[in-house]
Amino acid sequence: MKLTEDLLHFIWRYQLFKGPLYEVVSGKCIRIQHPGHANQQAGPDFLVASLHIGTIDWVGHVEIHIQSSDWCAHGHQQDRAYDNVILHVVWNDNKEVRYANGLLIPTLALQPYVDAQLLARYEQLQGLQQWIPCEKIVNSAVIHSRIGFLTGLAYERLLEKAEFLTKLLQQYQGDWEKVFFICLARSFGFQVNTEAFETLAHAISIPLLAKYRFDHLKIDALFFGQSGMLEGLEKEGADPYIYAIATEYAYLKKLHKLKEMPAHSWRFLRMRPFNFPSFRLAQLAGIYKEQQGIFSKLIQVQQVEHTAQQLLSILYGILLPRNIADFWKFHFTFVKKAKVAHRVDLTTNSQRHLLINVVVPLTFTYGRVFNLPAYCEAALSLLDYLPAEKNKVTRAYLAVGFPCEFALESQALLYLKQQYCDKKRCLHCQIGFELLKTKRHGT
Repeated sequence: MKLTEDLLHFIWRYQLFKGPLYEVVSGKCIRIQHPGHANQQAGPDFLVASLHIGTIDWVGHVEIHIQSSDWCAHGHQQDRAYDNVILHVVWNDNKEVRYANGLLIPTLALQPYVDAQLLARYEQLQGLQQWIPCEKIVNSAVIHSRIGFLTGLAYERLLEKAEFLTKLLQQYQGDWEKVFFICLARSFGFQVNTEAFETLAHAISIPLLAKYRFDHLKIDALFFGQSGMLEGLEKEGADPYIYAIATEYAYLKKLHKLKEMPAHSWRFLRMRPFNFPSFRLAQLAGIYKEQQGIFSKLIQVQQVEHTAQQLLSILYGILLPRNIADFWKFHFTFVKKAKVAHRVDLTTNSQRHLLINVVVPLTFTYGRVFNLPAYCEAALSLLDYLPAEKNKVTRAYLAVGFPCEFALESQALLYLKQQYCDKKRCLHCQIGFELLKTKRHGT
């Protein structure tokens, strides 16, 4: 197998080797009191390690390479940042390595001390072309503190979303309502049309939505006109609703100097009608009819002490589409009429989707920006109360032994799949750790 430095870092960090250990040049025994702290920046790989070599206690840094000759290949002999390295840990000692002053650097060649079974399991995880690397062996993992592990993953996912939202806040100079609108629109894209909905949200003015919130026709005209979906539709002889919003948009476009996005941005292929972007857009527009300052309302609600059920009921009410045109009871697009009427309100699953992907990350971000831990805790509490999402990822994890009951767990599993399993980051995953570690002897 091809060894990587990441694997050696993992082995060193968790001391997954058999002892006693001996320094290559002097033959002195090495005892590890602390392996050091993993360094993510420039410089030695592990900082402030504590070692006992021979009869002397050492505190300093540890550098790790596959070959000892990599020290010179990487130019460390000329870098004063490496003067405090007290141990060079390598897989294969193929060259004597010296400090800038000419003294030999203490070296530990790990190869004789590492269990071959660990290497075999790692090779198996990295080589398998499965849904997740450990799919066939995950049931053998003993995952300590599973709740803490999943909570940590959910927190990582929230941090990632908060970083995206913080950049949007900077772009819009702290306009929370605009950022909320963009986040809400993205969620109405339901993955396939996420980017198109975001583009639309950037192109629609929040002050205009507030100005026309009681004029339902203008709100629809703004949304559908800016989306480009009205492009090419005949005004004369068209359905009265289509004719009305097309005419209204022509007026608004001229008045406010608007520019619509390309109609080809939207995807309809292989989608269920209820997820067609035109139908979802009618629902999104409905949320902004007769309402303004929606984000402010969501934040204010969470300042008052409610039971979880009361809070959810209020949040659902704020995110409720209002006064959706009757046209959409018989249409999913502008060009084809349905045979029978259908519902136009959001399903329970769609409402939960908005809470999980809009309200929770924005509440969390709000808490971080203004240093209000209560809001961060409220976001995690909502995830820990809402039922888990049901999708192909959570169903697949269920099939290999990962049931999840709450949204915190389903969000964690989505993040696990995207950021760990798909990238085969088994060395950074608690499950991977449990699968790879071997019984150790004293070191």
